[in-house]
Amino acid sequence: MARYGNDTHYRYVPLASPGHIRLLTLHAGKHDAIVECTLSQTTLQDPEKTSYEALSYTWGSDKDQKSLLIDGHVIQVRDNLAFALRRLRRQDQEMFVWIDAICIDQGNIDERSKQVLRMGKIFQQADKVLV
Repeated sequence: MARYGNDTHYRYVPLASPGHIRLLTLHAGKHDAIVECTLSQTTLQDPEKTSYEALSYTWGSDKDQKSLLIDGHVIQVRDNLAFALRRLRRQDQEMFVWIDAICIDQGNIDERSKQVLRMGKIFQQADKVLV
C-alpha cells in the first residue's frame, strides 16, 4: 500500500546524520507534463547550503492522488500537493523546495519525530516560505 509521499517503489536513503535534511529538486517542465524531482541531502549548518524555498500547505484528503517521479520512481502524492508542484514548477530552471510530506520519510517514525522538531528552523532558514 502506498503511503503519502512514500510509495512502495521508492526507498528513502537514510539521512547521513541527525543534522541533515532532504531537499526536493523540482525539475523544470511544462504545466501538463509529469512532475519530475530528485531528492538530495544537505545540512542547515552548511555555510554554502543550497538556497531553498519551503512549502507550507494543508495536506487535504488522501482520496485523490496523483503520480510524480522522484529519482525515476513513481510515487503517489495527494492531489493538492501535486497541484501546488505544478503551479510552482518553472519551465526554464529547477528549484529547490522543502516539503514535509516528501522530504521526511513519513514511514520512518524515528526520522519523522526528529525532523518535525526541526521544522521551525527549516522554515526559518528558507529563502522563501510558500503558502
